[in-house]
Amino acid sequence: MSQYAELERRGALTHDAAQREALERIRGMRFGRDGYYTVMTDEPRMLMHPFRQELVGKVLGDFRDANGTPLYRDAVAVARANGSGFIRYVWPRPGEQRPAPKLTRVATFRPWGWIFLNGVYTDDIDQAFYGSLLRSGGMLLIAALLLSAVIGMLNRALRGSLGGDPELASDVARRIAAGDLSVPMDTRNASRRSVLYAIEDMRKQLAQVMAAIKGSTETIRSATQEIAVGNGDLSQRTEEQAASLEETAYSMEQITSMVMNNAENATRANELASSASVIAVRGGEVVGKVVETMHDISNSSAKIAEIVGVIEGIAFQTNILALNAAVEAARAGDQGKAFAVVASEVRSLALRATAAARDVKVLVQESVGRVDGGSALVSDAGTAIREIVGAVKRVDAIIHEIAAASDEQSTGIQEVGNAISQMDVVTQQNAALVEQTTAAARSLNEQANGLADVVATFRLPDTARGPDTGTLSSVASLQTADAALI
Repeated sequence: MSQYAELERRGALTHDAAQREALERIRGMRFGRDGYYTVMTDEPRMLMHPFRQELVGKVLGDFRDANGTPLYRDAVAVARANGSGFIRYVWPRPGEQRPAPKLTRVATFRPWGWIFLNGVYTDDIDQAFYGSLLRSGGMLLIAALLLSAVIGMLNRALRGSLGGDPELASDVARRIAAGDLSVPMDTRNASRRSVLYAIEDMRKQLAQVMAAIKGSTETIRSATQEIAVGNGDLSQRTEEQAASLEETAYSMEQITSMVMNNAENATRANELASSASVIAVRGGEVVGKVVETMHDISNSSAKIAEIVGVIEGIAFQTNILALNAAVEAARAGDQGKAFAVVASEVRSLALRATAAARDVKVLVQESVGRVDGGSALVSDAGTAIREIVGAVKRVDAIIHEIAAASDEQSTGIQEVGNAISQMDVVTQQNAALVEQTTAAARSLNEQANGLADVVATFRLPDTARGPDTGTLSSVASLQTADAALI
């Protein structure tokens, strides 16, 4: 239909020619043994029926089958509602008169408004179903017979593989599952590859393993108890050590603070000693200059004494000359009176100059003596100042060394404080780790007790092998390592 609609669309065929040729082709189409197609419109009006030509061109809205079903009207209703679907009615087979139940599919070709009907007789479906059912039943019977044979072979093989009655194997497995490993099985008639023989071998191995586990569990339980006690003591001592270390760290912080203050004081004392040393050096220089000045004064006093001696000598000579002048004036009489008066005044001046020179000499000698004493004192003061300068320099050097040592001590104590702080942190971490170890030891002890309770549910024969020496040696090593840790 789509092909002829396309030919119509392209103009290769007219509308009527395309529909006519399409109907001719559909008229000859068959499927199955007696299947065919019919075409109608939605009036409904029959366009093509391969066997009932009397229906072609008629409006069949009122047409009914032998049971009174309006099959064509039902087909139009299905086509309009869903575009496709199924309807049921009765219709005679081609060449027959008796109607048979039929299931017809309705489909619509919308471009031309055509409705297609193609049905299948339900008795054909039933016949095919029953035929298929018979074939399937036969195959199923054959498969059941084959399966029975296979099951029989499997039962014989399984019994041989089990080594005995399956109920016996089940009972033995239940006893082992319940923890009873004390009852041996009779495997004299069982193959070494059978399940019962393997179960008996497993029971023996389990009995030996559980016996070793029981012994090891008791040893582990006692070891974990000792570990828990030791870890508790270690935890308490670690906490005490952490508290002491925390107090030590606090004391070291205080000592560090004091040493830093001492270092600062030593630094300031060093600065003051350096300033004092500089001032003492300047004082020594000033005293030296004073000593030099006193020496200059002493030299000047000596020169003054010499000048006074010269003045005394001049006064003495003047006095002698005045005496000679007076004698000569006396000899001259009246003519020499004026000269005698002058000589008398000159003598008087010479005597006063001699007396003044004597006083000045005495004062100069006293000044010289005092200047000499002052020079000696100044010299002693200069010597003392120089000694003070030397002492101050030595003190400055010592204080400088003290300041350097204080700085080094401050640095060292700070490093010690940092180390103690780190030790405090590590100790706190160790304390936490010891607490975790103690908790783990308690948990291990509880698990060991639980394991002992679980193992206690197994009943073992008297001939079971003793504890595994390898396991016991491992536990002993664990106890030794834990004791070394504590």
